[in-house]
Amino acid sequence: MPPVLEDISNVSKRLTIVIPAEDIDDFVSEIYEDLLKKTRVKGFRSGKAPKAMLMKMHIDLVKRNLLEKLISPKIIDSLVELNIEPATTPTLETIPEIKDGEPMTITTTFEIYPEFEVPDFSSITLTKPPILVTDEMVDKELDRLRYRMAIVSAAEPDHTIVSGDEVTIEMLVPKDDQYVSLKEYDRPAKPIIKNDKNKKHKRPPRPEADTKSPLLKVIAGLTNSESPELSQSVLHHTPGDVYDLPF
Repeated sequence: MPPVLEDISNVSKRLTIVIPAEDIDDFVSEIYEDLLKKTRVKGFRSGKAPKAMLMKMHIDLVKRNLLEKLISPKIIDSLVELNIEPATTPTLETIPEIKDGEPMTITTTFEIYPEFEVPDFSSITLTKPPILVTDEMVDKELDRLRYRMAIVSAAEPDHTIVSGDEVTIEMLVPKDDQYVSLKEYDRPAKPIIKNDKNKKHKRPPRPEADTKSPLLKVIAGLTNSESPELSQSVLHHTPGDVYDLPF
C-alpha cells in the first residue's frame, strides 16, 4: 500500500504508512535470534526461551529497535517517494503492538515549509549609509587586538612597573609581631571540635566573609580590579619590592 498524505493545515501534514507483514516478521525473527544469544531465562535451556516471553521481557529494547531499524527508514523512504522535505522531525502518534503475520500501520505528523510568492521589489530604493573609519578607530582596534592576543611573560628583575602591566601581589598582614598571609591571619590556632548527642566529631562551619575582621574587608575592597588606590600603589615599583599598602 502506498503512503497516504493528509493535510492538517497549510503547513501541517499527516503521513500514514503500512509496513507489510513480511517486513514485521523478518524484524521479529532477527531481534528474537539476537535476544536468544544474549538472554538467559530461568527455567529454560539456553536458546530455548519462548519468543513471546523474551519480547515482553525486553519490550523497551524491541520498540527502540523497531523505531530505529524499521519505522524510521520507512518514513524517510515515503517522504522521498512523495518528494516532501519536512520542516520538523516527524512525530509518531503511537507505536502499534507487534503481531506476527499482520501488517503494521504507522501514522506520523510533521510540518512543511510554507509556500508563498515573493512580490516584486525591484522598485524599492535603498540608501546605503556612509561608513566612516578613521585612523584613530583603526589604531584603537589594533591596540585591543594586540592586548587580547599578547603573550604575558615575566619582566626583568629591574623592570619598573608602569600603567598597563599585569602584576601579582602577595598580601601580608601583621599578626603576633610578624607578617603572615591572609589565610594564616584568619585561621584559628587550633581546630574547634565538639561532641554532639550522637558522639560524632564535627568541625564548626567556617565564618562567612562578612563575619571576618574589618581588616580583611578593607583589603578585599582594595584588591578589586577597579580600585584606583591599589593600581596607583604598585606604580614605579619593581618586582620583588616589599612595601606598605595604603588604605
